[in-house]
Amino acid sequence: MRVMGTDDAAVEAKPAAAPYEKLATFLFGVLLLAAMLIVAVLIPNPSESQSLTFRVVLAVAASGFAIFLPGAVNIIIHPALRASGALGVLLLVYAFNPPKTVSTPVQSAPPPPTNKYNLVLKLTFSAADLRNLIPYEANVSAVVNNGISFTDPAHPDSLHTKFVQRASGGITVTLPDLSAGDKLAIFVDQGGHRWRSDEMRMPEANLEMHAIKTPPSSGGQR
Repeated sequence: MRVMGTDDAAVEAKPAAAPYEKLATFLFGVLLLAAMLIVAVLIPNPSESQSLTFRVVLAVAASGFAIFLPGAVNIIIHPALRASGALGVLLLVYAFNPPKTVSTPVQSAPPPPTNKYNLVLKLTFSAADLRNLIPYEANVSAVVNNGISFTDPAHPDSLHTKFVQRASGGITVTLPDLSAGDKLAIFVDQGGHRWRSDEMRMPEANLEMHAIKTPPSSGGQR
């Protein structure tokens, strides 16, 4: 700041910065700009904290690069916030906040739930097979679409599933979360005997409609 008075010659001018100081500042800014380009390639989608750090470093790098720009640079961001020279370039780069290039993906609505069925099957055996079957000692397995859905062993130390119920009269199996078109079969193994059920396919959830004849109306009014 220059002091106005009667003797301007008495006021000593501020010494200019040495050339090597400007060159060092310029090289420092160039190195920072190069580093920012590398970081931008390595981190294309930075977090909010990373974006803030990158803005600060980029502003400092631009101010160092602006030392060798010809002409005066005067920046007025706000009536109360103005600067010139390298400091003005620093404020300009920091204050410029472009919108995010990567928009937040919009979460699509979840797909509608598919039709699921819980099928309860009571296993039936012939009279001759019932003489060989002891339900409490039978191992039960369910196969859905050629893959084992679950196995429920009869050993008392084994962990039983909630899908098999054994009683003196027979065995009941519950198959959860079945879809239309699923193929299923039940296997029972007990005392050296083995049984396999018929293969069953879950029906489609469609109803075929047929036209029916309606009786003719009597007509007329009484």
